[in-house]
Amino acid sequence: MAKYFLIIFAFILNGHLEPFKEPKHNVLEMFNEAMMMVVLYHFLLFTPMVYDPETKFVIGYSVILTTCTHIYVNLHLMCRDAYRTLKISYMIHKSRKAFEETR
Repeated sequence: MAKYFLIIFAFILNGHLEPFKEPKHNVLEMFNEAMMMVVLYHFLLFTPMVYDPETKFVIGYSVILTTCTHIYVNLHLMCRDAYRTLKISYMIHKSRKAFEETR
């Protein structure tokens, strides 16, 4: 039960303090905390509170879908940032090469 309170506390703390310099990193951190909260709330449903095995089976698919969404969003953002960095590096390299050729 302490995990749930720690996640909620981290969510509130990250939202209030904004620990990262770039706003997109703060938003990503809030998204990650929210997804962890959703997954942990799903895990509560695997306790004896829910008796029906078929319901637990469906909840398992929901956990898998939530986890896949979490991984997809993070990988998408990482690849997008890497692409932008490579694009800028290439443009700088190209402009330096053109500048050196004009000398």
